[in-house]
Amino acid sequence: MTFVMPPANLDLVVGDKDLLVRAFHALLETAVKFSKEGETVRLAHKVTADSLRVTIESQGWTIPPSALPKFFDIFSVEKTLTPGGDLGLGPPVAYRILSLFGASVSVANRNPRGIRLTISLRKAALSKAGRV
Repeated sequence: MTFVMPPANLDLVVGDKDLLVRAFHALLETAVKFSKEGETVRLAHKVTADSLRVTIESQGWTIPPSALPKFFDIFSVEKTLTPGGDLGLGPPVAYRILSLFGASVSVANRNPRGIRLTISLRKAALSKAGRV
C-alpha cells in the first residue's frame, strides 16, 4: 500500500484537532479497506476562499450501489462491505465528527474501481490579532 500525500498547507479549519484527526484516520482506514494490495491511496486537496476540500481515493473494490445512500448510517455496518475487513463504526463516526464542525463527507464509487471520499471543511476566519 502506498500513500501519496499532498503538500502541507497552512490554512486553518474549524474544528477540534483531536476529533478531526480521529475522523480522518477512520476515513483513511476505510479507503485502505477498499484498496487492493499493491495499489495506491491518494490524498488531494483544493482550497477555496471559504473552504478546504480533501479527497481520498482508493483503487480496488467498490461499494454496492444499494449501500451508497446509507454508507454513513450507524445501522449500515451490519455486514462487511469489502474483503479488506469489517468497516465497523469508522465511517459513521467520522461523518458525525465532521458534522459537528459544519463539515461534510461524501462517498462515491470510482470508475472502473475503487472509492472516492470527499471531505469539505470550513476555513476558520482569522481575527485582526491573527487568532481564530
